[in-house]
Amino acid sequence: MYVEALSLEEKEMNVVNVLLSKNELFKFIVVEFNRNETRYTYKSTEVIEVGDKVIVDSPMGGLKIVTVMEVVDPMEIDHDVAYSFKWIVQVVDTSAYEANKELEAYINKAVNKAKNKQLVDSVMKDLNLPKALLKRL
Repeated sequence: MYVEALSLEEKEMNVVNVLLSKNELFKFIVVEFNRNETRYTYKSTEVIEVGDKVIVDSPMGGLKIVTVMEVVDPMEIDHDVAYSFKWIVQVVDTSAYEANKELEAYINKAVNKAKNKQLVDSVMKDLNLPKALLKRL
């Protein structure tokens, strides 16, 4: 198997990674693009957990949102690889999005409940049915 030799810049980047590992926030992040089962490793100092969505700068298409599959301690990484690791651009904060979806679902449920009550009241009035009759149904 042919492995391209590291350029001076890549060798320096890998030395930098070793030095960065002294920062307790520095870690390597294994991500997966669109469930294609191929995993790629990036680096970060952000607080990131498995399952988070993060933005990476992909060589094949620019900025992409990917899923974190693994968080790896820097001491577990082979720094003698023939490439340099790229940085995570940003963690995607979906909290406002999730809160908005939850609020919308709550409002939809309340509106549907009010519409159904209004419909029942209207039908009962149109048919001149006593409320006592409805309780027996």
